[in-house]
Amino acid sequence: LEEKARELEAQRAAIERLANTDALTGTLSRRHFHELGERELARAARSDQPIAALVLDIDFFKRVNDAHGHAGGDAVLKAFARRCQAMLRGTDVLGRLGGEEFAVLMPGSGLA
Repeated sequence: LEEKARELEAQRAAIERLANTDALTGTLSRRHFHELGERELARAARSDQPIAALVLDIDFFKRVNDAHGHAGGDAVLKAFARRCQAMLRGTDVLGRLGGEEFAVLMPGSGLA
């Protein structure tokens, strides 16, 4: 019974990861980004701490898909997500909102 319970927990955790992660880029899914974003905004308000947000859009992305196909576009999205993640702190939250649109929440960061 204990082994079955561990298996079920592992399966549940795997399903949760799939639901919370954008399959292509490995960033947070839109839904999970919004959930974490609401939590972080509430935490910032409660603690009177700043929080910054960025919305990022890859310019002329359609041209990439037109010139290099969807495989080329996918490669650009993956590389973009990796590059963003490498520049962020562990407390920052990166999510893919859709298409070539991403967003970042940076708790503890002000406008400057």
